[in-house]
Amino acid sequence: MTDDAKLDQISLSLRIYNLGDIQKARQADCNIGAFILCSCFIDHLSRYRYYNSIKNDKNSFKGNGKKLYQSLRSSLVHNYSTRGHYALAWGDRSVHLTIYAGKAVNVDLDEFILELESALTRLLNELHTDQAIRKQALAHYDTYPIMTQVQ
Repeated sequence: MTDDAKLDQISLSLRIYNLGDIQKARQADCNIGAFILCSCFIDHLSRYRYYNSIKNDKNSFKGNGKKLYQSLRSSLVHNYSTRGHYALAWGDRSVHLTIYAGKAVNVDLDEFILELESALTRLLNELHTDQAIRKQALAHYDTYPIMTQVQ
């Protein structure tokens, strides 16, 4: 498979499978499931953007990034918890990134999805304009080929 074909497959996977499933979950009002898929999507996006950094430095998530990763990825996916750092919300976009109960950061699902769409657009553009990111993405793809639908 050519590098361009691999990049096309990455794009399809991220747009249709990852983001598409998030949007379907949200439309079906499966909001916690949509948040879980969002957290996995962040992890998936980061693997294409920062693959070698993550692979070579298991402690690459630091500061707020580490808290976000641990709370919205590990704890949410495995324990249905955000460790009290984040409050998951939907239905009122105005609460996004405001403080809840004096300490937790509200994350509104619809705003979160919009931010992920924006991050995806940036990554897909970078795959074609930044050779270092392209190389990272292809290295990740070669290690973890994407599942495809069999017709």
